[in-house]
Amino acid sequence: MSAANWREAMNSGAGRRAMVASRQAPALRAAAVETAGTPPAQPGTSRVVDAIRRNVRLRHVVVIVALLAYPAFASPFFTFQIAGQALALGIIALSLSFLGGYGGMISLAQMTVAGIAGYLIAILGTSASEAISLGWPWFVAVPVAIGVATVIGTLIGWLSVRTEGIYTIMITLAVGVAFQYLALQNYSVFNGFQGHQRVYPPTVLGIDWRSPTPFFYLSLAFALASYFLVKYAVRTPFGVALQGIRDNPRRMNSL
Repeated sequence: MSAANWREAMNSGAGRRAMVASRQAPALRAAAVETAGTPPAQPGTSRVVDAIRRNVRLRHVVVIVALLAYPAFASPFFTFQIAGQALALGIIALSLSFLGGYGGMISLAQMTVAGIAGYLIAILGTSASEAISLGWPWFVAVPVAIGVATVIGTLIGWLSVRTEGIYTIMITLAVGVAFQYLALQNYSVFNGFQGHQRVYPPTVLGIDWRSPTPFFYLSLAFALASYFLVKYAVRTPFGVALQGIRDNPRRMNSL
């Protein structure tokens, strides 16, 4: 091969790739020798480990350990009345944070939807208001209450999304205030100002879920599930589209 032909070959893409490969060959051989005795990693396991390494920090572990050990150090009053109910109400606050933070839509009717579900549990299930409660089994009352509350929340959203800004806030506020006055002035269904006291939970697996410690761990489990659900949702195409609507509604509408 003449010098001119050699220069022409080296200036081509194939020549450059051959030179890069010849330079990388010793490093590749050394890496192959080091990993020869290492068993192949499982694709699913490696993805799970990578996800844990990316998302779990020391502060998360400290918080989880503190929450799990909380009932061992706190009194039953603080376990049930403070921590357990704070976790339950925190789920409602999380839904408001998700809707307002990622969707840019401020709703003041979140507690209304939760209140409707709670009232239906008391009415359909068993409570101290025996003249009103129907005594349905919990595995029937709970899905019906969640389903009805979801439908009502959808209707509130269908009405509210037709507005924006301060008008959305005022419509959801009006819905919340209207439901409050309806519940406080109706005694035949909602038991007026007294409400439904002592809603009896079921005994599942021999556990009384109204006891402070089981109630705390049940609230903690649902709070963590809701948190991770929101973390997952904001990374899905739906969550990305929701953030796009928050940032530029006109562009998202055109897309």
